This record gives sequence, C-alpha cells and structure tokens, in this order.
Amino acid sequence: MKDEFLPTEGAPLVLDIQLRDPQGRLVQHIHRPSQSYLYNFMRFINISITPATQAGAGSYKATGTSGNLVYLRPGQNAVTGGAGSLACLVVGGGTNTLFGTSFRLGSFIYPGTLSNNLNFGAGAIGATTVSAGTVDIRYQRAFTNNSGSAVRVREAGWLRRQTSPAGAHLFIRDLVGGAGIRVGTLASLTVSYTLRTVR
Repeated sequence: MKDEFLPTEGAPLVLDIQLRDPQGRLVQHIHRPSQSYLYNFMRFINISITPATQAGAGSYKATGTSGNLVYLRPGQNAVTGGAGSLACLVVGGGTNTLFGTSFRLGSFIYPGTLSNNLNFGAGAIGATTVSAGTVDIRYQRAFTNNSGSAVRVREAGWLRRQTSPAGAHLFIRDLVGGAGIRVGTLASLTVSYTLRTVR
C-alpha cells in the first residue's frame, strides 16, 4: 500500500498510532509525518559518523541535565526496550510546546498497573528493508491499559537509553494534538515510527 506520508525524496519519518478496544477493534488511528527529529538525534548521527569523540557535548538527558551521548561500542550498548522498560518508544501526557531542543516528554506515562500507568510491551525494531530504491526501518511498541481507569496519551517519542555512561536521551517527540487519545481500561495502543530514505 502506498503511504502518502512517505514521499519519493528525502528522509521522512512517519508516526502511526492505533488504539484498539479490548476486543481488538480499531477505535482511533493517527497516521501523519512526525513533527521533529530532535537535537539529540542529530548529535547522535554526528558522533556516529565521526566517532573520534565519544562524548556528545551539549546533549541532554531526559532528566534535563547535560550528559554524554555515546556512539555504540562494547560496554556502551543502547537498551533496546524490553517489556516494561522505559526505553525505545515511550508515551506521555504532556502538552508543552514542541522544540527541536526538547530533551524529555512533557509528562512521562510510566510502565505498570497503577493509576495513569500503561503496561509496556517489548520494543520491536524491524529489519531494514530495501524495495524499488527505498530503504525502510520501523520501530514499534504496544501498550496496554491494566490500571483500572482511563489513561490520556497526548505525546509520543523515542527515548534512547544507554548503559555506559548511564543516561537516556530523547531523539524524537510528537504531540498527538487535540484532546489526545483516551486509552480505556484493557484497551491497547500501538505506536510506531517508520524512517525511509530514498534515492
């Protein structure tokens, strides 16, 4: 199926969010271009291409403090986002203004079953695929509401967590818009980002 938001030139990024009720029926679907690659993402690309310097000076951790952002090598692996892990794709309830220098979600929704929590499935990083001159990679994660009450999702993002030096850096952030997405009890939410490069 042709994706109108994955054009034939450039390196677009597309956000897809699907809300399904406990019976698996599609309730709400958001599919549109992502609003931003953030500063941390661009800094990571920079140090990955020119890894003479391991520390990404000026990169910002999700805590709001400046922290070293490292390229991948043994002992400095990124956490891919296992079930229950606050890494990989994340969601939140914040509505604060989106800036290219945003370093965290406005308000994280944490994994768990307490009020305003969602169960985090494992983050899935798809294989890099090549077709007709285009290259795609897709990141996806499912969330389920077992908190006993509705949870309102107003933002989504991609949080890269590294083990050494320890830290988490937000690479992508999107505001859902409007009233957000109401995730009812036992409903599920699937968030994905697709990155495409083209000839």
